[in-house]
Amino acid sequence: AIQATKNNQNSLYKIPNPPQSYHGPKGDELDIEEEIDDKIYVQEEYNLVHRKAKIYPVLVQHYSQISSHEPSYTSDNPQENVDADARIDQMLQEAGLDLFSDEESLDSEAEEGAENIEIREKIEEIKRIISVSTLFQEKVMLVNKLHEYAREIGTKRTIEHIVELIIPKVIHNEKPQVKKAIIPQLLKLAKFLIASKDGHEAVVNNLIGEYQALLSDQNPDISKKACESLLGISNLLSMEDRSNYILPIILGLAHDNEEEDSRCLALQLLSHFSSLVENEYLEKIIVSEIISLSDDPVLNVRRTTVVFLVNICKNVRQDTFESKLFPVYYKLAYDNVWGVRKAAVE
Repeated sequence: AIQATKNNQNSLYKIPNPPQSYHGPKGDELDIEEEIDDKIYVQEEYNLVHRKAKIYPVLVQHYSQISSHEPSYTSDNPQENVDADARIDQMLQEAGLDLFSDEESLDSEAEEGAENIEIREKIEEIKRIISVSTLFQEKVMLVNKLHEYAREIGTKRTIEHIVELIIPKVIHNEKPQVKKAIIPQLLKLAKFLIASKDGHEAVVNNLIGEYQALLSDQNPDISKKACESLLGISNLLSMEDRSNYILPIILGLAHDNEEEDSRCLALQLLSHFSSLVENEYLEKIIVSEIISLSDDPVLNVRRTTVVFLVNICKNVRQDTFESKLFPVYYKLAYDNVWGVRKAAVE
């Protein structure tokens, strides 16, 4: 096998024997061959030996085949002043059209291979985020660059390696500092992905679903940042997508009987969504949730209800305001707790 490899390497630089019909240059063929050699050298100087071995004999063979059909250019021939460069260019065009295609293909494959190596290196860097041997300071630094990695590796690899692998593991397994760092990246990634069909599917089916855990996190900084980030993503979506994918998450928070902070976050999100969803969802779902939360046993939830009630009232029909929402306000204005009454007055 080693000897065969050496033979192949040697044959690469060995100029093949000229065809039997060719008996060496004669007349001005010698000058033409020299100019052909020079032209090839200039055209591909970096790989002269290989290029001569491949192209030179073919051009000589091509010329020897056509020279028998052309008049001899001697001193007595009126054609003797024909520009040799033009003849060489014609020969190159006729005989050498496909000679460089293989090498161009190799160059293209080399560039593609280098690009793939660079992408693999980027993916390995990304995976260090979830490695147990990586310090959390370094994880935060890598997380902050996720949107940059996404543009470098493309939509398909972003979905596979970041959306489906890195983000869930960070949200469910990493320390609070790393979780907080990834929240702003979710919105940036959504802006990058939403432009394509596959990216849009990844946003609504994968990315948005991860907000459920972030919004319910015990760390108030994380849940607050997640709320702001989710509102940002909602602005990128259609009304239908908001109703189908984000509204169920908000309703899940509103029905969380154990965490009052979750219900308060739901009120903030419902207030924002009152201007972003269709009237059907606003009148039937959001208004019903506001009425329900106005009777919450926790005073902070009732106070938050009256705070965000104003914005919701701006987006409903007049008859809905008079028949359903103003009675809610009136009730909270006479709440037993002074803080709730104060919020109603404000």
